Amino acid sequence: MRPSVSGEFVAAAAFTMATPPRQAKPSRRRQCRRCYRYRHGIDIDIDSGNSNSNGNGNGNGNSSRHRYHPHLRRTPYERSSNYPLEVPQGGSMSTNMKRLMTAALGAALAFGALSARAASFDCAHAANAAERAICGTPALGELDVRMAAYYEMLQNARPADEGMAYREFRDALRDEQQRWRQRTRDACGARIDCLTNAYTARIAALRGVAAERLVLRMTGGSAASAGAADATYAIEGESITLANGESVRPAAPGSAMKRVTTLVARSAVATIAGRPVEAVLLSDDPGGSGRFLYVATAQPGGGAPAVLLGDRVKPVSVSIERAATGGAVVVVEYLDRPEGAPFAQAPTIKIVRRFALEQGRLVEQRG
Repeated sequence: MRPSVSGEFVAAAAFTMATPPRQAKPSRRRQCRRCYRYRHGIDIDIDSGNSNSNGNGNGNGNSSRHRYHPHLRRTPYERSSNYPLEVPQGGSMSTNMKRLMTAALGAALAFGALSARAASFDCAHAANAAERAICGTPALGELDVRMAAYYEMLQNARPADEGMAYREFRDALRDEQQRWRQRTRDACGARIDCLTNAYTARIAALRGVAAERLVLRMTGGSAASAGAADATYAIEGESITLANGESVRPAAPGSAMKRVTTLVARSAVATIAGRPVEAVLLSDDPGGSGRFLYVATAQPGGGAPAVLLGDRVKPVSVSIERAATGGAVVVVEYLDRPEGAPFAQAPTIKIVRRFALEQGRLVEQRG
């Protein structure tokens, strides 16, 4: 998008005035006196060499020291940036003039920045009728820039728990964006109303995904600690309420042995169906031999019942992601030992398991 003529004049004036004044070369004045006089407003006929002043003393324009300079055929107002405006010898710019030039420069730069963002792509290389229509319609260009901002935000986000699920989401988002360009946007051609509707719908979709995904990134630590550490969980049919991430109670009525349940890992918060949901790993020591690791969810009104992962395994991480269908997927990583190995052997085998949150229950995804 080219600025108006007045915009070009302001930008050119601001640029040349902001350039440090260049002193005229005395040698050039001596070598081409007529050029010097012409630049300073003294009438002269370049072709004939005649002027209304004696110039070099004879007034006939036949001085051997004069040379023909085609660039001087321009008027003073047509000078290029190769000849910046000069401060007269012995003088200086006033404070008001400097302020004026500073303001003009700022306005020119701001105007140039706006015009440069006519669209999220280079309009000089518009590939089809849809892109040419976007570049030629300011309202469509603004929609294109907004849509690109949401898309880049999602592509460049770094969630607290960067796992395979989120990388897969970004890859799927990139493919979906490419399909939208080819099958929806480009199919509109140069029809303004079709392009407007396509961009409006796409922006709304990306904005909704951004709100959900960026909440997962920003609310990680504090939101999780406030909910999961004091929630009630269902472990093997028994309700266990934590206080500051731990529950200690008798292993059996009248028994001196204690059953200890501890929150050992938690995910960031995801919003599922309008409700905050956290995935957690719980260690349950019933007071005998064994320490069992469970995965569960914490949410208002009660989370999904805990699912057993293993006995005396080492927890690594837990995360929760939105599924493409709108639900949630809990990803658990822990270390286990080879099958048949004694419990005294340290767990070293990495295990990753995925659970879909369906109707308030965790259902493992296999294959």
